[in-house]
Amino acid sequence: MVQNATVLPESVGLDRVTGYLDGGMHGWNLAGLPTEHLGQLNPQEFHRLVQIKSDMLLVEIHSVPEFRRLSVCGSLNIPAPDLRSRHMGLPKDMPIVVIRSSGMRSSLVASILESRGFKDVKSVAGGISGYVAAGFAG
Repeated sequence: MVQNATVLPESVGLDRVTGYLDGGMHGWNLAGLPTEHLGQLNPQEFHRLVQIKSDMLLVEIHSVPEFRRLSVCGSLNIPAPDLRSRHMGLPKDMPIVVIRSSGMRSSLVASILESRGFKDVKSVAGGISGYVAAGFAG
């Protein structure tokens, strides 16, 4: 049992918790219930795709000022709050890579895209921060 739980500002989407999964994902798995997996690219894999100009759509979900400060060449900027309505203009037949600052929100957005019927969606683990730390941008 968790007492005096605090939701950190980094925990996007966890500000109005009305319940929890008893036993967590371990309990879910022990019950034999289905799960889905979201693909992630590490900064090195992502950089390789950027370098070879892979046939992918790179969607940066930063705010406009963040995108202007630092972005990956050739990316499309759709701020995360806008993606729920603007996803309809994205091609469903093309691989999509979602990136943001640290990888937390991009994973959330990538899972939303999958729930909307996009088949090949990945996020970048560590986001732009990990990409810069690996020496690929900045």
